[in-house]
Amino acid sequence: MITADQEQSIRATLAAMPHLAVGVGTAEKACSIAALNLALTGTLTDTVPDCMSPVIGRWIIGVQDKMPATIRDSTAWRELLVLAAGTGREREAERLGLLISWVWDAMALVQPSADTRGYGTAWATMLRDRTVNSANIAAAAAAAAAYAAGAAYAAAAADVWATIDPVGLMRRMVAVTDDRALAVQP
Repeated sequence: MITADQEQSIRATLAAMPHLAVGVGTAEKACSIAALNLALTGTLTDTVPDCMSPVIGRWIIGVQDKMPATIRDSTAWRELLVLAAGTGREREAERLGLLISWVWDAMALVQPSADTRGYGTAWATMLRDRTVNSANIAAAAAAAAAYAAGAAYAAAAADVWATIDPVGLMRRMVAVTDDRALAVQP
């Protein structure tokens, strides 16, 4: 848990940064986790704070650099960061279950694009088998298609972000221990 003063410090730190960084960033423009650490300890680091769920923190580190800036810089993302900071380290299995379900649901949304771009069979096999080998094969096929498609693939990826809704997942993961997250709207 964190205090109301710590929550306010996080809000103030985030408000001073109109854009969150890709990568750790700087004291003036930090990434999501580094901004939390700056507010809580004054340290620019992307280490998940002790007061935060490691599942949420590691997921944020992995996803925030890949998502469009419009999501990363949104009011909802920022408010959920404030609440995520105090999620603690209990009920991690429940959060991990939400995360795993989100990943598979997100990958299933790519199937129509995979079919169109020529790697649909490998993608469908991965979704069915859910093995490391099938995932590696699907990833290689998707990477080859992305390389061949260039900018058209990047535009399609932006549409996928809106559909997979990382803000919605963070809302659900934070709400495991803090119902205030449910009131945060996109």
